[in-house]
Amino acid sequence: MDTVLLTFTGNFVDYYAHDSTIAIEGNYTKGNKEGLFNIYFPNGQLEQSGKYVNDKKTGIWEYFYEDGTKRQILDFQDNEILIMEFWNKEGKKLVESGNGEWYSYTPSDEFIKTSGEVLNGRKNGTWKNTLPSRNMTTNIEKYKEGKFISGKMISVASGTESYKDTQYCSIEKTPAFLTAEQFQMSRCYKIQKNNLEYAKYPGGMNRFYEQIRKRIVLTGPILNRGIIRIGIIIDKDGKMTNFRPLSRIGHELDLIEVLQTMENWTPMKVNGKPTIQPQIVSLEIN
Repeated sequence: MDTVLLTFTGNFVDYYAHDSTIAIEGNYTKGNKEGLFNIYFPNGQLEQSGKYVNDKKTGIWEYFYEDGTKRQILDFQDNEILIMEFWNKEGKKLVESGNGEWYSYTPSDEFIKTSGEVLNGRKNGTWKNTLPSRNMTTNIEKYKEGKFISGKMISVASGTESYKDTQYCSIEKTPAFLTAEQFQMSRCYKIQKNNLEYAKYPGGMNRFYEQIRKRIVLTGPILNRGIIRIGIIIDKDGKMTNFRPLSRIGHELDLIEVLQTMENWTPMKVNGKPTIQPQIVSLEIN
């Protein structure tokens, strides 16, 4: 590791914290991911494998389910991701030679489903983000041969909002190790003022939680008391996205519905440039 520039060079192997199972193996060149990377499930099965060139996924990447069966083949070309093949968990091939129907769930909890038509490897027609547990659609996006036309965000509490500058129906979710890398590989001492600015909610965090308490409506009886925790991503535009329950109190979806109605944040900035910020929202039920 270069202790001045805080960059890694050379081969590495990372392990899951709870045992000696390999999580990731690959190579860095002056801080950039370079060459073959293998990423594994906690059970030791290969999850995905492919090459990085200058810190970007490049060429053919193969993906697998936790039982070792094939999931999909993606082709990373410059700033475009082509879906070449896709199989569901039952082994049925739904995309062949870049044509068919594709879907994916958020990792581990399968809370959000992203789905749509694939034509010549590219998004086409209508794509959606849905919450299967509530039979609820949160995003509808239109594409034509890979070109994003328009999108609509849907909230139960506050209606719909149209957008044309952001895509929420993502083919490739940001791997957890990349989010960790963004923070853990940064200098943890002598940070220059204004180098790092965390996301800010309009009026501050007291106002943020005050709005939540005023707006939340708990559906059904309160069977469990404790703290509801929701993981979110504050994107480069300050919007809260990628809602993921981290607790099992029973009212996690009620809190997510409130978060969908709230104002945008001032996004996190690193060296003056907006970037994404993971955040956990907690609310005590007593």
